[in-house]
Amino acid sequence: MMKDGTIDPMAGLLKRPEREEYIRFVQPPCKERSDTIFFVPKGKPSLIQTYEDLYALKIGTTLGSKYFHQFDEDKKLR
Repeated sequence: MMKDGTIDPMAGLLKRPEREEYIRFVQPPCKERSDTIFFVPKGKPSLIQTYEDLYALKIGTTLGSKYFHQFDEDKKLR
């Protein structure tokens, strides 16, 4: 929506080279880093211990969101 001008300001975007073509990021940023949190079913707290544990799981995400480069580009994740 930023790209087509449907909205003007937006918070919480990760700064990426492709976005810098059409978004002016405020400096200094309000936030320097962002943590990614995985929620697991109740009673299964040790379901995810390493990144590779994600390969055995079906992952739900927010449609259109970007998380972190490895995760966003990983074709083995479901």
